[in-house]
Amino acid sequence: FDLHVLQNCMDMSAYNSLEKFYNIVFDQCFSPAGKHLATCDNLGQLAVFSLSSALSVSPTSEKRPSKLLRTGHPGPAYCLKNAGPLLVSGGAEDIRVWRWEQLLSSSKDTQPQIILKPPVGRFGAPETNGLAYDDQSNDLFTGGGDNNIYAWDIETGKLKASYSGHKDYIHCVCLRSGSCQFISGAEDGTVRIWDPASSKNPVHVIKPQDSGQWIGCVAVDSSGEWLVCGGSAAPSVYHLGSLTKTASLSVPKGVVTQSVIFAKERIITVGSEPFVRHWSVNAEPLAKVPCSHSHAFSAAFNSKAQQYEVLTVSGDSADIHLFTNFGYKAFSLTVAAI
Repeated sequence: FDLHVLQNCMDMSAYNSLEKFYNIVFDQCFSPAGKHLATCDNLGQLAVFSLSSALSVSPTSEKRPSKLLRTGHPGPAYCLKNAGPLLVSGGAEDIRVWRWEQLLSSSKDTQPQIILKPPVGRFGAPETNGLAYDDQSNDLFTGGGDNNIYAWDIETGKLKASYSGHKDYIHCVCLRSGSCQFISGAEDGTVRIWDPASSKNPVHVIKPQDSGQWIGCVAVDSSGEWLVCGGSAAPSVYHLGSLTKTASLSVPKGVVTQSVIFAKERIITVGSEPFVRHWSVNAEPLAKVPCSHSHAFSAAFNSKAQQYEVLTVSGDSADIHLFTNFGYKAFSLTVAAI
């Protein structure tokens, strides 16, 4: 059902309780200076939290204040990416480019600077599930429901190129550090490596699992040498220089991995279980930390400002869990009205 319709028919306190229950926070992104955290959810909302305010509140307070709530998309918003002074959000029908300066202002009428429209196919406009931004070329790469990746000029909104090859819809896109390559993972069970400078076809195709398994997340470390990909099967670690699989992460059978990141020389994974798992690059388990999400969709680590260095996890509720220490959840923020 549509919560926006119910809003007009219910007492506001009752609506706020229902909204909190049905909220799903799909993705998160830290601001360029690392002082703010942005999130997007199934209601199309963009929430922006002040980390300086949140981290300065008494540690006995479980729910932290200081957020700005914006209407970002008319439908669900699935992914976020920082692009210098800009924040990019991908939704069910389009991609919206916002100025951080305006998102952080007191104005309630914040409008996107540009709206990007992926080509409409036979089934309508495709949703956008993955975003990657190359600050050297100023190109934004987007992937989603029509199996294609698009390259955009983020300043003008011009569609520069499209990349085809995946046989099913794309879940994730990331850059390879130290190169002009980007990497995508999809429902077809493949990870594809692309080099826009040389070809519109993938330069390498990796198929980590047997047929029937899908790829939901990819990440590359800061050296550009190590890749982790996960999804419906156990995450796999690859050495990109040799394109060899070096290890698999031993998540329990049946656990879906929704997000993987590199942070402080370790791998962190979250998914369809109430735990945040930490691993060495050699796939040795380092920690299994409880969280309140039965299904987590995103993990993010803020390395941009040392005083605000936190791990954040979002998932199947209105709460975002903050870990000021990797070993335990310190407190939660909430995108729902309190």
